[in-house]
Amino acid sequence: MDQLKSRLCLVVLLAGLSACAADKSQKVHDKKDGNTVEKYYKQLSAMQQEQERKNYESYIADCKFGLTELSWQTKRSELLEDAYQVCMREFRAEMDEEGFHKAVVLELKASALWLDSALWLHKKGLYVPLALDLCQQLAIAPEKFLYLPRMSRYPVQAARDGIEGKVVVTQVFDGAGFHKEFVEIVSTPERVFSRNAERLFSRAAICPTGSDAMSTVTLDFTLKNNKTGHELSEGS
Repeated sequence: MDQLKSRLCLVVLLAGLSACAADKSQKVHDKKDGNTVEKYYKQLSAMQQEQERKNYESYIADCKFGLTELSWQTKRSELLEDAYQVCMREFRAEMDEEGFHKAVVLELKASALWLDSALWLHKKGLYVPLALDLCQQLAIAPEKFLYLPRMSRYPVQAARDGIEGKVVVTQVFDGAGFHKEFVEIVSTPERVFSRNAERLFSRAAICPTGSDAMSTVTLDFTLKNNKTGHELSEGS
């Protein structure tokens, strides 16, 4: 009888030890899961901070780009230096997204981000009043270019072959002044310069008119002293 009791006590003890071990194992497992989740959140936070840093550096680079890659209607001057200083001050002040896009449109008219910022503001219903004020400040007549990107590169093969020419571009802009469609692109010689002109003018913008407007411009491609050049003349 005593032997039977001893065996029962041993079974109970083993069961208790097993339950205790299982409970301890579960707690360790839960703690491990908690640490893993916390570790993942820290990694995610670090990744987000790194992405924000890269975005910030990209924006700063575009500020500088606006000073070095100039549009056809912009000259290097004190105004550009002022624009750069304004952009840098705004970044240091950690402006919000709307403020950033407004700064690009108003201050960095030669920036590669200009059209992207203008379109972002347009979606918010903020662009047209801003553009009209800007056109008035710059004394730009209606239907004339408010923004034209950096000139496309001279076609390499044409430069090697010493070919000069021109492109006449007729296009329609919508009421906000953004490119809507091309009516005609005539290149002389045929097809040599048309692709360059299409890339350029598809990202152009004129002063808002409130309705569709047609524009015709001539872009001359010239070679002088082995240097490539572009000259734009606006038509009707």
